[in-house]
Amino acid sequence: MQIVPRAATRRRIHSNLWGLAVSLLVLALSVWMVIVPAGIASAQTPKDDHAASEPKIHIIPTLGTNVGVIEGENALIIIDPGFPEENASEFMRKLRELSAKPVAYVFNTHAHYDHSEGNGLFAREGAKVIGHSNLKYSSAHVDWTFSSRLTFKEDGLTLEAFYIPSHSYSDILIHIPEANTLFLGDSFTTNSHPTFYAGGIAKQNEVIDLALSLADDDTKIVPGHGVVSTRQDLIAYRDKTNALYDHVITLIDQGWSERRIHADEEYQSRMLAFNGENRSEFLDSTAVRRFAMRVANSEALPSVDLDEQQLELITGIYRQTDGATLEVVVERGAVFLRRTGDFIAELLPLGGEAFRMRAMADVEVSFVRAGAHEPPTALLFRNGEDAPVEAVRSGTP
Repeated sequence: MQIVPRAATRRRIHSNLWGLAVSLLVLALSVWMVIVPAGIASAQTPKDDHAASEPKIHIIPTLGTNVGVIEGENALIIIDPGFPEENASEFMRKLRELSAKPVAYVFNTHAHYDHSEGNGLFAREGAKVIGHSNLKYSSAHVDWTFSSRLTFKEDGLTLEAFYIPSHSYSDILIHIPEANTLFLGDSFTTNSHPTFYAGGIAKQNEVIDLALSLADDDTKIVPGHGVVSTRQDLIAYRDKTNALYDHVITLIDQGWSERRIHADEEYQSRMLAFNGENRSEFLDSTAVRRFAMRVANSEALPSVDLDEQQLELITGIYRQTDGATLEVVVERGAVFLRRTGDFIAELLPLGGEAFRMRAMADVEVSFVRAGAHEPPTALLFRNGEDAPVEAVRSGTP
């Protein structure tokens, strides 16, 4: 059995517990990292920033994802090549109509396949793929990673990247100051409801507030999916998101079921405000139907605190019978289950030895131990009605 959970959410009152800062990195990193590569062509004389021309930025929507193309002096940077290689020909045709320059770097706003599936295509041609260090817990190809903040200077361009996990555990916001452009990935879309399933409403608001602080009335704000937007559009999105969230939390607190919430007229009205493409099936889509469930199974779970000793005891490496290795780690008071090349998910305590994967109502994890003050000998995870799968503790990370 393979667990491949999607990203999930967190209670607003728990935001002080949130945070990821993975210590195993591909590069030598600091919290604020600056990359100045050796150069695409020969070394160049530094230029006056005010004299530099604004870089050309193109958006090529491909299979529903906004793929960014940033044109430097000698090469291109691609953001979110979310297409399978067998479908790359149309994108490459459009790319070559824009420029014959080589692709030197690829950035992923997050790991999901519809933003990273084309990484390997460019990597084989010599491009370096850059993203957050949690990309290693996915199938996405990545060469260089960072943990918190990145300033990247190359080929007459500056890219600033900020890690704020809202939609996924590998989310980054990309700012290109010379072009007054922001790429928000799926922390912002114009054709779907918000999906803050990794960081909850607190991190969702944090990433939007950061974007607003970097933007002015002329800033081009590129969503993961949908149309390029303005600062005012992003403010409206933030306000609609918080109104929807507050309404759902109110209904959950009143004991409403997921099915009853979905039938609520005010819920439907607030959801339809995100239907930017006016799709007739919008309210009946699987994603919309599960929104309330995911909020209920993350943001609205009762608070259960674990002390430092309990957290230290469950940290470890666990091996399944098929040899797959799972890691349980604690970062800033939050517990994560992860597997290299596969997934990362936060575990929310339910009490006793039981945990639930954030926003995943059917996926629970429990620890097996001989005594309350002993480290676990194994963990069991159960996905819905499937039989539990055991992973035996084999050491510490």
